[in-house]
Amino acid sequence: MKKIFGFFLTLLAGLALGQNAGLRVAHLSPDAPEVDVWVNGSRLEVLSKLAFKAVSDYQSLPAGEVTVWLVPTGKTEPRVMEARLRIEAGKRYTLAATGLLAQLRGILLEDAAASPAGGQASLRLVHAVPGFPAVDVRVGGGSGSLVAQNLSFGQAGAYQGLGAGGLSLVLFATGDTTRGIPLPSLRLESGKSYTLFLSGQYSHRAENFGLAFVLVEER
Repeated sequence: MKKIFGFFLTLLAGLALGQNAGLRVAHLSPDAPEVDVWVNGSRLEVLSKLAFKAVSDYQSLPAGEVTVWLVPTGKTEPRVMEARLRIEAGKRYTLAATGLLAQLRGILLEDAAASPAGGQASLRLVHAVPGFPAVDVRVGGGSGSLVAQNLSFGQAGAYQGLGAGGLSLVLFATGDTTRGIPLPSLRLESGKSYTLFLSGQYSHRAENFGLAFVLVEER
C-alpha cells in the first residue's frame, strides 16, 4: 500500500508540471555577490536577487537542455557561473551554486518526487563547504545512526527516512565519533522531504569552522 501511495504522489507531481520541469537555485557561495539567474538568455524574476544562503522558489521550465547564468543583481555581466543542464519533464531540481567566487560551480540535484509515508520525514545532506574535509553526520552523537557518510565537497547524500519532530544532528570528520560539531536543532514535519546544505567558508579560526547550515523543504 505504501508503494502504491508513493507512486500516486509521484504521478500527481508529474501531472502538475506537465511537460515542464521545476528548477530552483541555491546560492551557497560565501564570497559571491547577490545574483540574478538567467535561463536561456532571459532573466527570471522568481530567480532574482539571491544572496548567500538563499534558495529560490521553483521556476517551471520546458524540459530538455537549458543554459543557466548567474549574474550580479541588476547587471548583465559578468557571468559569475554558467551551467548547461538537462532537465526531465515532471521532475524538480535544485541547482546549487557552490565554492568560492573564483571557482564557482553548479551542482544539479534531483529533488524528492514523493512524500515519505508512515508518519516519517526524509532528509538528505549536501556538502557545499570548499576545503572542508569529508564528513559523517549522525543523529544525537557518536553512537547515533548515520544520516550521511563520507560526504565530500560537492556531493549529496541519499534521502534518509527519519521520525518527524525535533532532530539533533552532529557533524564529524569521516571515521571520527568523538569530536563532533552539533548542528542547529531541526524540526521536520511528517510527510515532508528536506535538504540540509552544509555551507559556509571554512576557517580554523572561526566559530564552528565558519560553517553555515541551510534547511529547505522540497515542495
